[in-house]
Amino acid sequence: MTKHLTLIAFIIASLQVLAIDTKVPELHWTLPTTLEGIRQERANLKIEEEPMPVSIMCQGRGDKEVQGVKGVKGVKGVKGVKGVKGVKGVKGVKGVKGVKGDKEVQVDVDKPERYWTVKRDMTLASAPYIALGIALHAVKRDVRKVNNDINDGFNNKVDDYLQYAPLALTYGLKATGYQGRSQWGRLLVSNAFSAAIMAALVNGIKYSTKVERPDGSTSNSFPSGHTATAFMAATILHKEYGLTRSLWYSVGGYAVATGIGAFRVMNNRHWVSDVMMGAGIGILSTELGYALSDLIFKDKYTLRKEMEELNDVSEHPSFFSLQAGVGIMPGRKDLPNEIVMEGGPIRIKHGISSVIATEAAYFINPHLGFGLRARINSTAVTPEYETSESSSDQLSSFDVMGGVYGGLPLNKRMSLGTKLLFGRRHLGDIEDKENDVTIEGGNSFIFGTGFYFSYALKHNIVWRAELDYDFTRTSQTCLNRSFKLPLHQLTPSFGICFSF
Repeated sequence: MTKHLTLIAFIIASLQVLAIDTKVPELHWTLPTTLEGIRQERANLKIEEEPMPVSIMCQGRGDKEVQGVKGVKGVKGVKGVKGVKGVKGVKGVKGVKGVKGDKEVQVDVDKPERYWTVKRDMTLASAPYIALGIALHAVKRDVRKVNNDINDGFNNKVDDYLQYAPLALTYGLKATGYQGRSQWGRLLVSNAFSAAIMAALVNGIKYSTKVERPDGSTSNSFPSGHTATAFMAATILHKEYGLTRSLWYSVGGYAVATGIGAFRVMNNRHWVSDVMMGAGIGILSTELGYALSDLIFKDKYTLRKEMEELNDVSEHPSFFSLQAGVGIMPGRKDLPNEIVMEGGPIRIKHGISSVIATEAAYFINPHLGFGLRARINSTAVTPEYETSESSSDQLSSFDVMGGVYGGLPLNKRMSLGTKLLFGRRHLGDIEDKENDVTIEGGNSFIFGTGFYFSYALKHNIVWRAELDYDFTRTSQTCLNRSFKLPLHQLTPSFGICFSF
């Protein structure tokens, strides 16, 4: 009996050591002191022939429980633990090692998702400008008449230097240590790509279309190189600091670029279609330049990521926009009866207007803001008489208005808005050269209202559809007689906004 008890105790101790070495759940046995106890202990050992599961937890993606212990057969001991197979590492962490038996093996690790990608940098912001440049090419001379009526003899060369202002600000901020998106090397490469693409597109189109300038000096008007440079510089500032630091950098840069385009038209160096196409090329070239850097450098040599919720119109309801549309007026207006020609009373027939507007508003909360709108109209008009009809002319007008804006965010990307504006309209002259009659324009009070729908496309770029109504009583003179005509205009338009 003593010999059997000693043998059983030795077997039990060996099993406990094996359990510890193989990390099998600890077995708790006590030394039986009677024959019946020994029989019961042997019966228990036979019961434990079923596999006893053990969990080996390995840090990594998809931790798996490994059924590694085959179990205890009688008193023959415990068979070894099989290794862990195919444990994958944690996403984004390098050097996670799996376990196979008592050997270490290197496990494949998933790479983290890239932040700066072509998809992130490319937008459709340039598309409306390019489309407007093509569409306005057919009515460029009509819009030019508006400029000549308002700014005859205007000449200012500040646009030759101001076109580089947004780029100078970008490099100035960088030089002072105020970090934007890119390190110096990546910034210079991205800008070099942008400038090369812009120069190739502008010059390629200029010398293939050979459009004569408004002043007749050369035949390389379309598109505007000054405007393309200004919008390229503004988009660089927008990407480096507007999207990473403050949207006010974007507003300032694009406001300067828009001013450059206006100066090119006012200086009689470009048609309005040249300016629109130049703006689109400037934006597109910069986006392509930065996209190429994304392909080359990926996430290397960057310092800051974009701010969050840039396309949330409820958080950024303020805007700066450029709109284009068509104005619809009543068909005919009779001049007062006392203004009579040999052919009889004069009647003015109005056609469709070409409308271009720029608009900006600052919201003190998501629902209330204050802003300004500047707009030019070019309307086809024809003087008519009882016995004849004269050749058509273009009636130009320039409006400056300000007032209250209202907003109603529908969700993060969509919103509705309205406005109530008041201001002044400058009306140009109507010339009937066949009958030697001139209807002189003048200044008048104008009232306007409207509704708009906005959709945040990407970043702080917003597409907008508008429907505006305006009313004025024009101040005009014909045959030394002054008169006022009520004019109603309905203007559907579409444009692009930069929200902030």
